[in-house]
This record gives sequence, structure tokens and C-alpha cells, in this order.
Amino acid sequence: MKRVFISISLCLIVAVSFAQSKNVSNAQKLVKMENPDYAEARNLIKSALENPETSSDAKTWYVAGFIESQQFENLSNKLVMGMTLNADEEKAMYDAILAMLPYFQKTEELDYVPDAKGKIKPKFKGSIKSALSNAHHYYINGGSIAFDAKDYPKAYEYWNDYVIIPDMKAFEGDKSMEKLKNDTTYQMIAYYSGIAASQMKDSQKAIEAYEKVNKMGYKNEEVLQYLAFEYDQIGDKDNYIATLKQGAERFPDNDYFQLSIINAYITANEYDKAISALEEAIRQQPQKAVLYTVLGGIYENQGNIEKARENFIKAMELNPNDAEIQSNLGRTYFNEAVKKVADANNISDQAKYQATLAEGKELYKQAMPYFEKAHELKPDENEYKIALRSIYYNLNMGDKYDQMEKELAQ
Repeated sequence: MKRVFISISLCLIVAVSFAQSKNVSNAQKLVKMENPDYAEARNLIKSALENPETSSDAKTWYVAGFIESQQFENLSNKLVMGMTLNADEEKAMYDAILAMLPYFQKTEELDYVPDAKGKIKPKFKGSIKSALSNAHHYYINGGSIAFDAKDYPKAYEYWNDYVIIPDMKAFEGDKSMEKLKNDTTYQMIAYYSGIAASQMKDSQKAIEAYEKVNKMGYKNEEVLQYLAFEYDQIGDKDNYIATLKQGAERFPDNDYFQLSIINAYITANEYDKAISALEEAIRQQPQKAVLYTVLGGIYENQGNIEKARENFIKAMELNPNDAEIQSNLGRTYFNEAVKKVADANNISDQAKYQATLAEGKELYKQAMPYFEKAHELKPDENEYKIALRSIYYNLNMGDKYDQMEKELAQ
């Protein structure tokens, strides 16, 4: 009885395996007919893909991809013939190429397994190459349609597929695909795949895309900014700084990279590194006012007012019509004036009180021209009006004080 049972089991396994193999063949036939039945073909191949016996066969996966490629070609041929697809047909065409690639990728994985003699004899390379070549540029359109619809995951999938197809085994040695990878359109789509991943908030996919595009040399300046941003999003400080340094070296005229490095150091309270980075940047670009402004701000925060003023003055000399630079310099005197007047109010000795108060007023006088210039450059900025009102009040400049009151009330 035991032997009979085993024999029957083997027969059942063979029968099931044969049935699934037949499903694969029938599925392929269904889409070759004059009136192809894609739905039934997909049902048949789905069963074969799920069966352990046929799911390890490259042909099963190839036929699954073939079904999708046939529907794509059927619909795209209508476009070639000048016909218009309705919404359902257009969707079916683009869905087909999105479904097709994973099947062909799995086909290649199984098709390139060495045989018993250790030889690799792929059966489907030519067919896969033909199908993907016909569909390749449609992945661009599919991504554009999805991106416009704000379906960023699908846009990423289309554009990423477009980018990876030339690297498949089917295109090994294909000169046209090698040439394509140096084309700006290919590089642009690789860049767009990163943009789509960023919109998805998927930093890892975005980083992979931007790193690939960066190596291509396409839109390096923008790519490095996006890449730095994504590294910052995942808290990878080392790669964030390294990317910014790469950008600063390649694009010294773009303040974003150098200032972002400095800001990262400041945020981490690494002021010595920030100062060193600024001093190096100033050595390279001594005519950039913004570098002196930031350096002055660091010294001011550290309480080194003289060094702060030294750098603010240099920035002002380079860019005298910048309201912020003017107010930065004025603020160093203004804050000292406020402190002096407060100190004077705590002194009981009349002579010392008057002397300290006079020092405070002198500091207000030194602050005044810078805030007046800042107000002249940006008359609507309340910060400057408030500072001037306080200065005029402390210097007993009644008419100017009243004017500032009116301006603030408007």
C-alpha cells in the first residue's frame, strides 16, 4: 500500500506540473490570437507563477512579461497608425509596461543560471531586448502623466525603470544603449526620478537617484543641493557635509554650499569649525560680503564685539547698500548702549552715574547712523524704526522721536 501511495503522489505531481506548463503555453497563445484575451492570459500565467514547479522556469516569467508587452504593442501600434486611445486604453498601455519589466527582470535572473555543464545559454535575451526597446521611451511619458497627477510613487517607478533598462543583461554590448546613457535626456530622466522620490519623502531612493545623476555630471549644482538635503533629512551628517564640500569646491560662486556647511557647524555648536570654514572661504573669495557678515555674527554671539565689528565693517565696505549689514553694525553699538544706560541706573554715585550715562549716549550716537541708513534702504522695516525711536528718545531728539512714532503707527 505504501508504494502505491507514493506512486500515486508522483503521478499527481507530474499531472499538476503538466497542467501548469500547459497554462504557460495557453497563456502565450491567447495573446497571439487575432482577438487577444489578456485577462484570461493573465489568469493562466498567475496560476503558473504561483506553482513551485513552474515558478522556477524562466519561460513562465518570460510569458508573463510577454503578455504585457503584447498588450502594450497592440495599443501603441494604434498610436503609430494615427489613432487615438481612449482613457482606459491609455491607462492599459502604460500599466502594461510598468508590469512588464519586473517579469523580464526575473526572467533574466533564471535565464542566466548555468546549466549542468556550467554554461550559460539564455533563451530569451533577444525577445526581451526587442520588447523593452519598443517600450523604452514610453516610460518617460508614463512618468510625466503620473507626476502631473501627483502620483509620485508611480512617476518614480516609470522613470527609474527607464534608467535601469539599459543596464539589463539583454542590452549587454548594445552600442545604442551605451550611447543613450551619455545623452542629456537619459540623464534628465534619472534626475527626475530623484525629484519624484523626494516628493514621495523617500530619502533613500532619492539619494540613490541623485548619487547616480551626480556621477553623470548632469545639473551638478542642483543635484548636489538636493542630495545634501536628503542626507540631512536622514541625519547622515558626514555625507551631508561631504556633499556640501563637493558643491563648494565645484561651484565656489554658489553661496548655498559654503553657508550651509557653516550653518551646520553653528547648529552643532562647533563654532571653531565654523570660523575656520569661513576664514578659508574668505581667503578664496575675499570680496564676498556675506562671508564677513556671517563671521561677524558668530563673533557677536561669542561676545567678541570688536571682532564682530571688524567683520561687519568689512562687509559694509563691500556692500554699503545692504540694510541688514548696516543694522548688524548698528546693533553692536545699540546693545552696548542699552547695557551702559542700565548700568548707570544702578549707580548711586552721581558723578559715576553721569559718566556711565554719557558713555551710553555716546554708544547710541554711534549706532544711530547705521540704523538711519538701514531705515533709508528699507523704510518699511519696523525693526529699524523701533531701534531709531529708542535712540532718539535716549538722545532727547524729540522731533525725530515723534517722527518714528508716527511711522510706527501707520
